Amino acid sequence: MNITEMKIQPVIKTETLKIAKAEAIGVLLMFVVFFVLHLIIPETVPFGAGVITSGIIGGGVAVLNFFLMGLSIQKMTETEDADLGKKLFKSYYRYRMLIQIIWGVIALAVPFFHGVAGLVPLIIPTFAIRMDGIRQALPLNKKNTETSDIQEPEPGKEPTDK
Repeated sequence: MNITEMKIQPVIKTETLKIAKAEAIGVLLMFVVFFVLHLIIPETVPFGAGVITSGIIGGGVAVLNFFLMGLSIQKMTETEDADLGKKLFKSYYRYRMLIQIIWGVIALAVPFFHGVAGLVPLIIPTFAIRMDGIRQALPLNKKNTETSDIQEPEPGKEPTDK
């Protein structure tokens, strides 16, 4: 079974949607920054169709990269041979990086596009994932404080999972 014939697991769809939402917010924030900087220093920071198109395409490439990563992990875990699974994952990783590199070269080389506006969206998923991890680790997070998998041990006994 190749990657185009496989059934996509629901978790991949859910996580990709979360990344797409974070990407949209991040790209919109980037547009706001570009717009404000353009108002302050218009001769240095452009704002127009090239910036907007670059941001949208860069965001699409970033979401596509995340989605393909999820599919490659799914494919790797469905493969019974661990060595083959690792080889598949490495192969898909190279293709994903190639897609990003090609976009980066286009964003930097084609005069219509804006390199920074095209490349910044590629780092937004990493930032979003880290911020989500920090958010989940905070003690104020209700999910962490309302439920615990560890019970208090009775005197003289080891703690156990529920």
